[in-house]
Formats: sequence, structure tokens, C-alpha cells
Amino acid sequence: FSERRGEPKLVLGLGATSRSSKAVEAGGEGGGRHARRALSRSAMFYGTNVWDPVLIIAQIVTVQCLYYISLGGTLYVFVGSSSERHLSIAYLFDYAKLTTSTALGWKVIVSFLASSLLGALVLYFVIERTKKCLDFAVTCYGFHLVACALYAGFPLSLEWWITVGLSSACMTLVGESLCMKKEMRDIDLPSARPPRGNSKRQKLINFLKM
Repeated sequence: FSERRGEPKLVLGLGATSRSSKAVEAGGEGGGRHARRALSRSAMFYGTNVWDPVLIIAQIVTVQCLYYISLGGTLYVFVGSSSERHLSIAYLFDYAKLTTSTALGWKVIVSFLASSLLGALVLYFVIERTKKCLDFAVTCYGFHLVACALYAGFPLSLEWWITVGLSSACMTLVGESLCMKKEMRDIDLPSARPPRGNSKRQKLINFLKM
């Protein structure tokens, strides 16, 4: 160990990596595949952050598309199935549809809130990182604000802002909770056990190395 700060952690990290690689070699083909999967999962959560614009853009587009799919599904469940009116794109982008003065407006508000829960699942499967949930949730609703402004003008309804604010908060908090549980899972590596036929030979080699 060196007395400088940060270097002992580096040594420990290298040791853990070497032990993991030995476990891959000793586990055989089957164990090696499981170990490589575990190591890739470990690198996904605890590895160094690499700036990848293509990946970030792809994630933003995926989250945005899946959000509108989920919002369309909840609108169909709460509005389309219980109303004689046909669903249109106005229910997605017209801020005047979100109102507390009519029963239909309440159904649209409930649809937006329910879609935020589905959006949290999107963050869980697409983003997978707790600290990135807020960024992608705000980006998703930010693009939705731009789309609403282009479709029906800048939103001037208080109900719209409250609904979107609660939806973004719900999407962020639930998504962070789900991703945190995923990150806290134990990473299982196959034990570095020698084959049964070579157990005595391996014990002799280990004894000679002492």
C-alpha cells in the first residue's frame, strides 16, 4: 500500500478483478459464461462513466417513444373505453383537455398520472441507473412541453402544470426506487472449484506453493 490517498482502493480493485478473472478461468465454460455476465453487470453499475452521445440519444428517443405509448394506453383505458368520444392526438398534446371542471378532464388527469408509473418501469429497463432517472424524466417531460407548445400553444392551465409536475416527480421517485433495488442486488460469481478428477492434484500443487 502507498500512503497516498486513493491508491489502496486502486490496489484492492485490481485484486478483486484478478480474483474474478481467476474465478472465470476455474469455473469452466459454463461458469465462465455466468461469471462474465456478472462482471459485465458489475461494470455496468460500478464501472467508469464513459461519455457516449449515441447511447444517450438512443435512450432519450426510446424513453420518449415508450412514454407516449404508455400514455396512449392509459388514455385508452380510462378515456376511450368509457367514453363515446373517439381518442385523438389532442388528448396527448392539448393542455385544455386536463381540467378539473369535467369528469372527462379528471379521467385525462388520471391517465397522465398512471402513465408516469409505467414511465418508471421504462426507466428501470432502459436507463438502469438511479442517478440518471431524474435527468431522463425531466428530459421526457421537457420534450412533452415543447410538443404541447407547438400543438396548442404554451400551456396556460394550472391543472396541466400540476399534473405534469406530479407525473414527473412520480416517474422520477418510483424509477429511482426500482433502479436502486436493482443496483443493490448481490453479484453472484461461480466459486473457483477445481474439477473433481483433479482435486488431489490441485491440493498437492497448493501445498507445494505454501
